Amino acid sequence: KSISLPALSCLTGPRSTISHSQNRTTISLLLVRVRLNSHGIPFTSTRSISAGDYLISSRNCKTLYKIDKSGTIAWRLGGKMSDFKAVGNDTEFHWQHHARWRADETQISLFDNAAAVIETTVQVNEPVASGKFFAVDQKAMTYSAVARFLPSPYSSFSLAEGSVEPYGSTVVTGFGENPWLVVRDSTSGSVLLSAIIGPNTTLPIYSVTNYRFFQMSTLDFAGHPTEPPSVAVDAAEGAVYVSWNGATHVAEWVLLTGASASAVEKEVARVRKSGFETKIDLAGSDAFVKVAGLASNGTTLGTSAVYNVSDGSVAH
Repeated sequence: KSISLPALSCLTGPRSTISHSQNRTTISLLLVRVRLNSHGIPFTSTRSISAGDYLISSRNCKTLYKIDKSGTIAWRLGGKMSDFKAVGNDTEFHWQHHARWRADETQISLFDNAAAVIETTVQVNEPVASGKFFAVDQKAMTYSAVARFLPSPYSSFSLAEGSVEPYGSTVVTGFGENPWLVVRDSTSGSVLLSAIIGPNTTLPIYSVTNYRFFQMSTLDFAGHPTEPPSVAVDAAEGAVYVSWNGATHVAEWVLLTGASASAVEKEVARVRKSGFETKIDLAGSDAFVKVAGLASNGTTLGTSAVYNVSDGSVAH
């Protein structure tokens, strides 16, 4: 299915997600592709609404657009041509990302990059990137900020990228070109987790950015690594250390042993998985060992290589 949109009026630059043109913009929904001469609207900036309309975010225009099924602009929120009256504080946003409808289409969340620094003529009272939630009244044509989730412990605008996503009683905010992740309690705003995932983008090389951050329950996501569990044998300490990066459903570790590398089948220890790496006592082990990861129902999810207890090397 394709719909045609009228040209969207705003001054744009090369990083625009919606471009100004005298021609018409075509969004090809079936192919998840948007064309506008040589420019385009990424499908990540386009979301359908229950009535068949579309919510489109244009970061260069600092505007959200509601487009109906015929391709007509129903309204603009934000920017120089906003159809909404802003009520209260924290209603501005600049170079935003990740706009989404929430609460049965009575709220909109977005990541406010607060990057007015890109245009020297724009003044922002507090140029700090944040996740924002707005209450949107489409009858009264007003909107107001209902929540704002700031970075911690650092504070800055983000030139690009970023996301904000509610998850249960928490809100997860990723700060785009700033390699920060912050999880806050959605009611109190208290910081539950603050992480730096890599070097800052001010470094000329090896910098890290995050386009989107999402949180998911292991009830909905299962990680199945292609590599086997990683094991380190320490004979002097009399212990085995095991981890399996990415395996989400390991509940227990089983230590197996044998007198030869081809017959390592005897169970000598079974322990609950404890964090990323689990320690298992080598007591009762023979010359060779391996470790198996078990699910909560007892199913074997994966087994490590066989190791020599004497020196910790992989048996060949």
